[in-house]
Formats: sequence, C-alpha cells, structure tokens
Amino acid sequence: MSVRNLILLGLLVLFLNACSQEPRSGYIQDRLSELKERPSGQIAPLPDFPETPTPHYTQGNQRDPFTADRSMSQLLGDTDLLAPDPERDRSPLEQWSLEELSLRGIMRRGDHARALILTPTRELVSVRKGDYLGRNHGQIIAINTHSIQLVELIHDGQGNWQERPQELTLSR
Repeated sequence: MSVRNLILLGLLVLFLNACSQEPRSGYIQDRLSELKERPSGQIAPLPDFPETPTPHYTQGNQRDPFTADRSMSQLLGDTDLLAPDPERDRSPLEQWSLEELSLRGIMRRGDHARALILTPTRELVSVRKGDYLGRNHGQIIAINTHSIQLVELIHDGQGNWQERPQELTLSR
C-alpha cells in the first residue's frame, strides 16, 4: 500500500469514528433545563449620577488651531506684504504643481546646496535656496540632506494671502 492510500484510510477511519459517537445533545438539554429552573432576579435600577457641569470655553477669541499660522504682517493688518510680486519673472518650474515635481537629488559644496528637480517632461532642473517652484508661488527656504522646504503663498479668496509651509522629500 502506498503512503497516500494509508493517509486516506486513516482519514476515513477518523471520520467514521467521529460520526459513530452519539451527540451530546442530552447533556445540552439537561444544562438548558437547569438554567431555566434557576430563579430569575431583577436588575437594580441605575443610581442617579450628579449632573455634569457645562464647561465654558474661555479661549474662543484666540487663533483656530486647525488653520495655518498667520504671518506677522497679517497680524498687523497689512496683507499686501505677503502678496506675490506681479512683476517677478516666473520660473519654468512654476508651471507645475508640487505634486507633479519630484526631488531626485541634493548636491552640496561647502555651505552651498543645490537640489535636482525632475519635471513631468523628464527634464532635470537644478534649484537653490530662494528659487521658486510650484503653482502657488512656492519659494525654497532650505535645502536639507533629504528634502527641501519651501513656503507657498495661498490666496484665501477674500483678498488675503497666507503662507503655507511645504516640503519635497527625496524620491527614487
């Protein structure tokens, strides 16, 4: 007999043995009858809890923590200082959104750092601190070992400009 046949025979014997045992339904019926005969009790009502005092929010006049910080010029009421310069020549990298651009490398010589940006047209462009990229007037403020930080100027639709920090990280 082959090993396969022995395994099948063993499984058949186990299956027939399991089917031949009487079910334990008698034990289950006895246990259910015993549980039904127990005296039923009543659940005590929940105790009265003291009413919770309503807190008063005292910082409602402060800045909303879920919106970006305003710059000092906005706090002083002068939003024109943040507005982008309409006379500035736009960089070729400003025709794409940041999501379309890819940081592919960083070069450093002494204190000077340059980053390599890959455009959607597969062109590799070198940028440095102070250069602009992205559609929202993003200016590079720092080039680190694995990323570049920039600040975008976002128009809120009500005549105000706000700064929004962004980061491009090194991709492969």
